[in-house]
Amino acid sequence: MLRIAAVTLLALCFVAACDRKPTALTATPQGTLTATITETVTTTKTIPCMTVTKDETKSPPNYICTPEGSPPPPCTENCGGTDPLPTITCPTGSMVITGKWGENTIYTSEGPNAPFNQQWLAIEVKPPVGWVQNSPVRASWVEYIDGAPTRAAMFATQPCTFDQQYALRKNNGTGQVQFIQSGLGFSFDYMTAVSTSAVTLTPGQTYWINAKNIYWADQTPSCSGSCNMRGSLPD
Repeated sequence: MLRIAAVTLLALCFVAACDRKPTALTATPQGTLTATITETVTTTKTIPCMTVTKDETKSPPNYICTPEGSPPPPCTENCGGTDPLPTITCPTGSMVITGKWGENTIYTSEGPNAPFNQQWLAIEVKPPVGWVQNSPVRASWVEYIDGAPTRAAMFATQPCTFDQQYALRKNNGTGQVQFIQSGLGFSFDYMTAVSTSAVTLTPGQTYWINAKNIYWADQTPSCSGSCNMRGSLPD
């Protein structure tokens, strides 16, 4: 009877990882096992772990090493620079005009909390889904009935703010900030296409024209009583 002895092959590698695989086995009549072995040697090095993650689904738990120098995993929450800016709520007493898209004559004297005096004026600009405008259209606002004080105005993504983090820009966000520090009236151009002469609006999203009767230099009121305006939101 032919006996095949179990052979244990030990390999000790310090600077290399050894992979020895028998490719052919031959049994001699004397019962001696001979083997032809190929050896693959690949250079390895020790790299410290950047993080070690414990996988509790394994029994016993498996520890996963992420080597230093590995790219960071994709961000899924609380990602710096990618979260939207905080939502702004207008203070009590503000004049917030909504639902006027496409109208050519809008009066602040008929708005909520009229007349337009020292409070915020926030005009909703909400192009509907499907709106297409490849040429700039202009929302213009001027004095009406009353005198024209010095005003500040900004086209923004949130109401009742002059924080320029929220300001819209021409040329699809890379051009001029749509902010007027001092003027009697104000106007802003918009469209769906990208242009250096207008703000690009996305149909279905809400934007705001914010205004206040103030002297910008010292933020003091420029109106006392009634300083109404008339404007439009053409489509």
